[in-house]
Amino acid sequence: MEKRIKVKNFWWNQAIQIFVLYLSVFGCWMCIFLTTEDTKIVVLLTLWLGLILIIAEWYRRIGSKVGLTLDTWKDYCKFREKEMSAENAVVRDSVCRQLGEVQLSRLGEDLWGITTPYLDSHNDHIEFYIVKEGDGRFTARVIVSQLLQELQSLGVPQEAIEFVPHLYGVTLSEGFLFTHPRANEEFPRLINLLMTLLTYNSWILLKQKESERGGGLIDAFRKGQT
Repeated sequence: MEKRIKVKNFWWNQAIQIFVLYLSVFGCWMCIFLTTEDTKIVVLLTLWLGLILIIAEWYRRIGSKVGLTLDTWKDYCKFREKEMSAENAVVRDSVCRQLGEVQLSRLGEDLWGITTPYLDSHNDHIEFYIVKEGDGRFTARVIVSQLLQELQSLGVPQEAIEFVPHLYGVTLSEGFLFTHPRANEEFPRLINLLMTLLTYNSWILLKQKESERGGGLIDAFRKGQT
């Protein structure tokens, strides 16, 4: 945290220095423009002040580049490397503790991909994502828009589709399934998300096998709703 604050303070100091420099030059130019009637003097002084700005900016960039490369940037990279290593350890330990052995890969700054050994209705491994939010906690999510369309095309009622996430404490919104950690937890309960996905895929297999028989779990659910 101290290293992150140091980097932020560095950039703020650079921005303040640039603002003060430009404001000073602009103030000098305005004083000359308002007090001098000779156009040639105004033009020459404008060129002179512009040259000062160019030279000052050139020295500033050289100095900030050297300082950032040798000190601040190296410190930040070391800090971020340790931070990412700690995040990977938290995600790996939490996922393995809940789901056992899975394939885990870091896909971005705050994004991890998880491939489970469980298969969906198309014999593909079920995958979902872990996202680190701004408050430091983690959420799990997966895109299910195509899965929902397939369920609807097979005749699964919308009430049943919405009931399953509610049953497992998972949020269904705009084609995504989300699961958030509880108030006193840092990591979400992945088994809830996985059970929702397995239930959806089981329904697809069930409807495919019941298409010739006509009746079963889905019809029973419909009767229970009436």
